[in-house]
Amino acid sequence: SFLPGTLKNAWDEVSGKYNVSVLHVYLSLGEGSPTFGKHKDEMNVLLVQAIGSMTYFFESESVVLNPSDSIFIKGGEYHEPKVTNPRVTLSFSWE
Repeated sequence: SFLPGTLKNAWDEVSGKYNVSVLHVYLSLGEGSPTFGKHKDEMNVLLVQAIGSMTYFFESESVVLNPSDSIFIKGGEYHEPKVTNPRVTLSFSWE
C-alpha cells in the first residue's frame, strides 16, 4: 500500500485510465540478469521503461524500450524479456 514519490504519481496516472490492480517494479543490475524467460501473463500488462533499456521478443518481432517508452501486452500473449543493461521497469497489470 506504500508507493513512494514518483511511483505514486505513475500509479495514479495509470490507474486513473485503466482498472489496474497490480504494480511490479523490476530492477536488474546488468546485462544477462535473469528474467521470467519466454512466458505469457494471464492479465493485461502495461510495461513502462523508467531507467535503462529492455528488449522484448514476440513471435514475429522484437521491441526495444528506452526510458519513457511503454508497451501494452494483452493477457495470454507470449513474450520474452532480455536485460541489456541496468534497468528499472514498471509493470502495471489488470484483467
